[in-house]
Amino acid sequence: MESIVYEPGRDLDAMLSLAASADVVIKHSGLGCDDEALERRVLEDQPGSVVFFGGVDAPASMERMQPDPADALHTVLPRYDAILTYGGGPAVREQCLRFGARAY
Repeated sequence: MESIVYEPGRDLDAMLSLAASADVVIKHSGLGCDDEALERRVLEDQPGSVVFFGGVDAPASMERMQPDPADALHTVLPRYDAILTYGGGPAVREQCLRFGARAY
């Protein structure tokens, strides 16, 4: 098993190329760099991969989406296989599902 950690702001295309052959890909929220590009592009060219959105701060991600229906996460959230978080509780779960998450 190999784990690859993306260093924000560097080697985006190379990292995405490696992710294309991964069994599991997790795009964590709130990297602060390249977030919107990663939210979209990590879902491209992933045949056979399971792709998760890792909500490091799920309430913040949901808050980010709330006022802006044009936010990139609105369009891609339903394409992730599941949303992973370590907090937020039932309210965040309901918001994720309302925004189209397949599993939480």
